[in-house]
Amino acid sequence: MVQSQRAARSARRAQVAHQARVVQVEQWEAAYREVHGGQAPPPGALPPGAASVLSPARTNVAAILSLVFGLGGGLLGIVFGHVALKQIAETGERGRGLAVAGLVLGYLGLLIIVAVVVGLLVLAG
Repeated sequence: MVQSQRAARSARRAQVAHQARVVQVEQWEAAYREVHGGQAPPPGALPPGAASVLSPARTNVAAILSLVFGLGGGLLGIVFGHVALKQIAETGERGRGLAVAGLVLGYLGLLIIVAVVVGLLVLAG
């Protein structure tokens, strides 16, 4: 239920952001027509900053860091993985697979480290 509420909030935020972009483009087109004597913008012309609007969703940085640190089998892979999953659920960014992979690798690395330490303690004792 919590995930569906988060998804609904994320969808509402995306819809509001889209509506704001539509208004900005309409305002830009009106200003263009005013400056150019009623002539419409040429096909393919974009308002300033529109390229970032049209680019695909960005990948969550914490998810990338989770995978990087997870490859080292470190605790940081686990921390960044959980942070990334939370942020991705809230913002709709890409990178969920990276975060999960970082978590899996981080937990496996932690398990191996614990097993080695326990093994050494048993051999030493």
